[in-house]
Amino acid sequence: MSRIARLLKNRMEKFIINTMETRLNFNSESKFYAPPGVHAVPLPDDRMLLIKIDGTGKFAVCGMLNHLQEGLDDITEGDLWFFSRDPDGGKFQTVIKLNHDGTLVINTPKAVTIENHDAVDITVDGDMTVTGKQNVTVNGGSIKVNGPIEFAGGPLKKDGSAPATGKGAFCAIKTCRYTGEPHVGETIS
Repeated sequence: MSRIARLLKNRMEKFIINTMETRLNFNSESKFYAPPGVHAVPLPDDRMLLIKIDGTGKFAVCGMLNHLQEGLDDITEGDLWFFSRDPDGGKFQTVIKLNHDGTLVINTPKAVTIENHDAVDITVDGDMTVTGKQNVTVNGGSIKVNGPIEFAGGPLKKDGSAPATGKGAFCAIKTCRYTGEPHVGETIS
């Protein structure tokens, strides 16, 4: 036997404890069961699916009934989408789409932070583009680029000077036209 209840509030303990209205003016509390590794806190007025767990009339929450929100209603068979919701109104916020065609789409209205405590390797078989609508900053201990670099548009600016070694590309001419001394350097510091 199962029931559908309206969520009134949550309480966080060792479990997510839901207070729900199972019948008109009759409230009950149940633990929310979800797949391991998932903390999905329901919002008030969500509809909860309850299942009877013993002969004493106790029920457990085994899931939530989700309506398809406008903007997320183009999901198709084989897709798996995760999304967070705004507590004030329930509208989706950050969405992670694992699509049946193998594409991954992450859409968020706020900043993205990746915290990692080991090396990160990104391998792309095709072209890769990084676009910043404002400034792009790269920080690191030592940054190494393997492969040709093309600066298309805009000046390349670096404070400092290059000691003249006779090799490198940091000058317009390789040697002084008057003395023959080297003008170019390969390291700017």
